Amino acid sequence: MKIWIKMLLAIVLGFLLSFILPEIRQSSLITDFFKFFAELSINALLYLTVIYLFVKSFIGFIWFKSNEISPKVLKTFALYTLVAISASLIVSVAVMNISFFHPELNFNQKFDKIVDPANLGILLLNIINKNIFTTFEGPTKYLLPVLFVSMIFSIGAFYTGKKGYMFVDLVESIDAILNKITRQILEFFPIGAVFIMALLFKDDIFKFDNFVFLLKPFIGVIIIFGIIIAISTFLIMFFLKENFIKFYFAILGPALISLVTGNSASDLIPLNEHIKKNVGVKKEVSNFLTLLGSIFNKAGTAAVGIVVLFSILNLYSPDILTINFQLILIVVLLFFSLFLDGANDKGFLVLVSTILSFKPLHLEQDSYLLFIVAIPLFSRLGIFLDTFCNAMIVSLVAKKHGLLEKREYVDFI
Repeated sequence: MKIWIKMLLAIVLGFLLSFILPEIRQSSLITDFFKFFAELSINALLYLTVIYLFVKSFIGFIWFKSNEISPKVLKTFALYTLVAISASLIVSVAVMNISFFHPELNFNQKFDKIVDPANLGILLLNIINKNIFTTFEGPTKYLLPVLFVSMIFSIGAFYTGKKGYMFVDLVESIDAILNKITRQILEFFPIGAVFIMALLFKDDIFKFDNFVFLLKPFIGVIIIFGIIIAISTFLIMFFLKENFIKFYFAILGPALISLVTGNSASDLIPLNEHIKKNVGVKKEVSNFLTLLGSIFNKAGTAAVGIVVLFSILNLYSPDILTINFQLILIVVLLFFSLFLDGANDKGFLVLVSTILSFKPLHLEQDSYLLFIVAIPLFSRLGIFLDTFCNAMIVSLVAKKHGLLEKREYVDFI
């Protein structure tokens, strides 16, 4: 059975099981059982992410280093990524200027501060830290440090000669083993997804008062997603020259996995495997570009960030939303969206917090706390679109440079 079908069944079954689940805040044997298996399934998906990222990006670096076409591929990828994020921001700003999405009530909800504005200094210190082994320790949060370590090792191996090639052979052997293990993880993950979705549907966001406040922003997100998917369908038909339904089935598996987990690192393995096996992107190219896109291409997260930010500004400072300010906002958010590594499920609020923290604007700095309750839903929607856009960009780049092979639906994982 295809992975996307398993994931759809898991989501439906999780919804049905949520009716027998007690309130999450009330500890019970059933709730604790669901929480255990939900966390276990996410841990299984993330368990090999660090070594997977190191091995796949290492092989990708080696391939790019030894091929003349690589500079053109990287330039195209960078351009398409910037265009995708910019288009997402522009569409989001246009939709949120519709008067329907202006808040009509003040929803007072206070929480402790849980996110900090984007900080490039901290990000750089995480990349070049005091001990290289700390890069591979602790929970999977920052991916850029692993990518950096992989890059310096691949460059070193490339210029070392015979002994360097021996190390490359070792990494390729580990890669073959990883392929077997990760495939099995993907096959069994939908079982755990049932427990994750059951818990999600019992979350506070679906309580009446919370959902009423979040209804307009939620509708805004859905409309933005619809427009972006419509544009993507045009690109698939006229540039990829593919049946768009077949392409969507090719990437639906990892998109649904990211929607279920709500973790930006969780889509890394499933997306790369689907792009190679289903879409047909050359494995060395997919190994590198897909992982880069998972870190830098946050088009969906940026779109959700715009929706939340405009909802807050229309509530507290509507006069500030001039045309010039909105244009500046697009540029600033485009820049900071490239540096969300480590934000995971709070990425859209990190963007909002970054804008609100600019002292000269005199904004309600902690007003983003109104949307803390929206994290479980809005983060999932943003990461879902991140995954979709990343698959689109990698596929378009591969098509442009002749690195895309034909795949049939019967062979999809």
